[in-house]
Amino acid sequence: MTCRACRVRLGELVDGRLTSDEASALEAHLAACPTCRAHLSQLRAAMALVDAEPRIEPSTGFDAAFARRLEAAKRGAAKETEARGAWFRSLRLPIFAFAVAACVAVASVAVLRYGRPVHRPPATRGAVSDLDVVRHVELLQNYDVVANLDVLEDLEVVQALDELGAGGRP
Repeated sequence: MTCRACRVRLGELVDGRLTSDEASALEAHLAACPTCRAHLSQLRAAMALVDAEPRIEPSTGFDAAFARRLEAAKRGAAKETEARGAWFRSLRLPIFAFAVAACVAVASVAVLRYGRPVHRPPATRGAVSDLDVVRHVELLQNYDVVANLDVLEDLEVVQALDELGAGGRP
């Protein structure tokens, strides 16, 4: 038996709720485990303190009075919940009417402001306008250089050529 399983069953051992086989297995573990024996002695000491306290007996009719108060509290809670539900149900129609009016108002403003929607053909991806062509004239003028960029892959050679052209040495 593990210590954890033993500690779970210690209360049942003290109360005498274990079968003789279960109690024997628990006693065998306790004989070999000082930690669990210490837990058992602490549990027995705590139970002795509880048993030493005087018992308080409720007055006659306590159970019936308690049951009446509990039932009254349940009814009060049910009435409160019902009252909240009735309040919300009474607001459902005005809230719905307000939502419909708001939707109509937004739609009216949109129609009045923007008029009838204009159908525009969808933009095609990659389409170039004349304005874009004018903006990028310099790029178009150097198209031959840009198109053959694979020739310029070796950047060190290009830098060396630039330096030679400027009169410098590589």
